[in-house]
Amino acid sequence: MSRPKIYRQINPELPTPKRDKSGLVSYDQMIEYVNSVSRSSEFYELVEARVLKVYRVEADLDIITKPNGEETRDWTQIGTLDAIMIHNGERVRNVQPLCSHFNCAPLADEKVIISEYSGRYYYSFPLASMGKVDNNREKIVSGESLVFPKLTFLNRPLFTGPGDTTIQGRYGNYMNFGGDMEENGLPSYPYIIIGNNQSNDTIQNALKIKDSSFPHYHSINSIGSSITLRSSDVKSGIVKSYDDGEDDFLQGNLIIINSDEILFNTRKDDIILSSGDQIRLGAVNDVFISSGANGTIRLGSKDPTTTVDPVVKYSTLSAFLSEFIDIVDATFSFLETNPNIAAINGSGKLESLKERLESIASKKVFID
Repeated sequence: MSRPKIYRQINPELPTPKRDKSGLVSYDQMIEYVNSVSRSSEFYELVEARVLKVYRVEADLDIITKPNGEETRDWTQIGTLDAIMIHNGERVRNVQPLCSHFNCAPLADEKVIISEYSGRYYYSFPLASMGKVDNNREKIVSGESLVFPKLTFLNRPLFTGPGDTTIQGRYGNYMNFGGDMEENGLPSYPYIIIGNNQSNDTIQNALKIKDSSFPHYHSINSIGSSITLRSSDVKSGIVKSYDDGEDDFLQGNLIIINSDEILFNTRKDDIILSSGDQIRLGAVNDVFISSGANGTIRLGSKDPTTTVDPVVKYSTLSAFLSEFIDIVDATFSFLETNPNIAAINGSGKLESLKERLESIASKKVFID
């Protein structure tokens, strides 16, 4: 592969050094000539290039042969790209990302900046030549997964505050690092907002359809999902599915999570919920607490030596007491109609009820 001329552009019409009548070049004439030559060349450390191909999947990779003769894909090509230099039309292949830890994969036909270090070529982030976040291609290029205008045109740059730092993906997701200023102008309170799925906001979608340059305003209730970290007193702003009547004014350092569904799961150890004040649980419909076949639910303490009192099962207790009342009622009725009989034969039924007392106790839920 020929080395692209990305470092120096020489003016082909170099000046001829001046000479005196003897034909020799004096010191002053040589200095003047060197300066004119240096002015006729331009130094390019960073050059603009258009992306031709991005190596993303196995099928994109070259097939190479290992020393043992085995054929395999060249996995070192993942994340590299082929591009064509804008200034001279030369092509470069397998250009690597400038940083291995933070990268924004370009699309075919987007522009990037290419540089050379230690004999290897690297590319930076895609240029925002079209001012978009979903793609900055000047023409429609096929074969780019889900990044097509008809699928991503509602994903817009995020409207931010003064001095905010923002990271945005192509698919309507973002992170915004900003701050709230106090009314008296004291130092700001930092916040971080993570949002996903801009197109969930139907009101803003209508505005974006009317105006292709309309930005996206973060809304905690209309974004698909969000996590907000704040450090100042604030109302959550969430329209709660279940209104427990409690004020949602939050204070100090806090985290707000809002989505259509949330799942907490651990593969090995505990989930621990600890509160400095209260834990409030509420649901529009049911609240379920369950445990495994051999597990228990203990209220008041997790210590099994203190939570030894089983909860009474209402249905079982109700049936038990109903039958007991029937026996007592029958006994009194019998005594009223037979006042001269000293004893009745009801002890057998009462003994049967006594044996059933254990069935009233829950084997799953215990209280302190």
